[in-house]
Amino acid sequence: MIKNFLFDLDNTIYPSSSKINEGIDHRMVEAVSEFLQVDMNTAAILRHEKKKNYSSTLEWLMKEQNFTDVDWYLQKVHPEDELNELSPVSGLKDFFEGLKSSGYRMAILTNGPAFHASRVLDFYGIFSYFDGIHDIVENGMQGKPYANSYFNAMKKENFELCNTLFIDDYLKYVYGYMDLGGTAVLIDADGSYTQKANFSKYLKLYCLHSIFELPSLCEDIEQK
Repeated sequence: MIKNFLFDLDNTIYPSSSKINEGIDHRMVEAVSEFLQVDMNTAAILRHEKKKNYSSTLEWLMKEQNFTDVDWYLQKVHPEDELNELSPVSGLKDFFEGLKSSGYRMAILTNGPAFHASRVLDFYGIFSYFDGIHDIVENGMQGKPYANSYFNAMKKENFELCNTLFIDDYLKYVYGYMDLGGTAVLIDADGSYTQKANFSKYLKLYCLHSIFELPSLCEDIEQK
């Protein structure tokens, strides 16, 4: 029985079509470009290739490029005016009000910084529905899909793996949770992951177009 939701933030709480998604990616490439002193195209290629082996662009820079100025990077990628790139999502506040009223507990697990998560949740008026925010800094810059990132969040929230549903838009992070034995939801808005991925190993993986489908999914899970 599902009692808790552990949500990713970006492209999960709000849709991937939001302009902030493109903005964050662009600013990450800018940060790489500035630090490595290479042009934007080279920075984009390097980031695309290297981040595959790490939990985040930041971890790659720290592990391979001796990068240390974490605060500069996080502020660069998530400036105060990033909220200008967000758009309203109809029914989002009512949706989380419904989950809370149904007795579910909820927390955020993000590979971004907590201040960014707080901004986004405040923007949508849903901050109060979450018991906690667990970010990349809290996890020592080793976020999802490292096992400790999930376990740390669940321990602090008193969530159990057996009754906590993890929701994310990035297949690598979803697989990380499922490799621990947990049940997860992949938010696959356009069906691109679903069309190309081999899910045979992950029998507890559920694919949804948006988080608004979660209540009916939980009903289906409880009936099994």
